[in-house]
Amino acid sequence: MSALLAVLGFILSFFGLDNLIAQTAYDPKPVALVCAYNSVIPTPVAGMFSMVQCDSAGRLITNGTVNIITYSTPGTFSYTPSPRVKMVQVSVLGGGGGGGSGALQASGSACSGGGGGGGGFRSSDFLPASALTGTLQMIISAGGTGGNAVTGGAAAAGNNGTAGLRSIFWDSTSGNVFIQGGGGGFAAGGQLAANSGGGGGATTNSAGNASGSTAGGPAAGGGASGGAGAVGASNLIGSFGAGGGGAGGGNGVAGFAAGNAGLSGAGGGSGGGVSVTPTAFAGGNGGQIVYNSVIAGGAGGAVNTSGNNGAAIPYGIPIAGGTGGGGGGGSLSGTVAGSGGNGGPGAGGGGGGCAVYTTTNTSGAGGNGGAGLGQIVEYF
Repeated sequence: MSALLAVLGFILSFFGLDNLIAQTAYDPKPVALVCAYNSVIPTPVAGMFSMVQCDSAGRLITNGTVNIITYSTPGTFSYTPSPRVKMVQVSVLGGGGGGGSGALQASGSACSGGGGGGGGFRSSDFLPASALTGTLQMIISAGGTGGNAVTGGAAAAGNNGTAGLRSIFWDSTSGNVFIQGGGGGFAAGGQLAANSGGGGGATTNSAGNASGSTAGGPAAGGGASGGAGAVGASNLIGSFGAGGGGAGGGNGVAGFAAGNAGLSGAGGGSGGGVSVTPTAFAGGNGGQIVYNSVIAGGAGGAVNTSGNNGAAIPYGIPIAGGTGGGGGGGSLSGTVAGSGGNGGPGAGGGGGGCAVYTTTNTSGAGGNGGAGLGQIVEYF
């Protein structure tokens, strides 16, 4: 039998038909080849004729291998399971919230910078191949936008950012949502009165939230005089809590740091304020990612300087959220306040700095929240 198969293989190879057989799934006897790393066809054993199986894209398939599909740009993507897949691990990360812009105030009066946006929520789960029916789609959300800078020669509070939206994996035909990650809360703009920091973006500790919650609130670092962002907390369903945004520095103090996160998005740092002296202050640092190691967020900007952007985290299986954007520094007459840095993937944008107004001076704009992520890992 082995000799007959060997002759058949030689004939098919001679006429260029061996690739046709290689693309067809068989159960070769007595031993099947193992394709190392699912990337190259191994050398056949002497005296043995065996065949390998490839999927519809021409990738070699073997038991125990994985196929990783990562979605890193916002949009809607169709998904069709590869042949012979036994199980998938699906991970989604919601978009980060946008930071608020700083206030614009007259010299001799205090004002605060904008709050930092909250981080998006990351969730992950395993699904059997039998559950992968219907019209499957991965929807990756965009991050929230930062509040626009305040311009003109009059006092005005800063503008709010917008909330990030959820990312989902679902069957669009039935409406069944397999898994979702909520978006980060938006941040409030800077305020005019003393001791009035702009509220930080709230954390999203429920994966079912369609979008981030509203700005402010003590749990998110809000309060009369500002405060640090809340730290994300893990739970028992394979998800890791997102970091809250730092509330804007009230009464002319420096911006506050954002909340840290595990595998979800971190919060954005808040913008720096201006005191009655007048003295301008720096922005707060963006939230860190604290998991196997600590990865710093975007640094807050010095006076008249924008905050640094957050960073993406090198991810494998599963995906991870990024670090938060730093808050922009405050500004005195004749200069533009620093804008908030943009958040990394799923992370909150930094708040903009407060500015003392002139006919040309503007406050700092809020940073944009980072877009969400998605990943499907196929196990054969």
